[in-house]
Amino acid sequence: MADTARERPVLTVQLLDKQPRLTVSTIEDKRQALLAGLG
Repeated sequence: MADTARERPVLTVQLLDKQPRLTVSTIEDKRQALLAGLG
């Protein structure tokens, strides 16, 4: 799962080139995605 940043560059760590990415807009959306097993 990639994070978006408003004041810093976007950081994506340990993703393979063809690995699907899920980007969310808020920390709450990230929490919900993680709880749903998506990240």
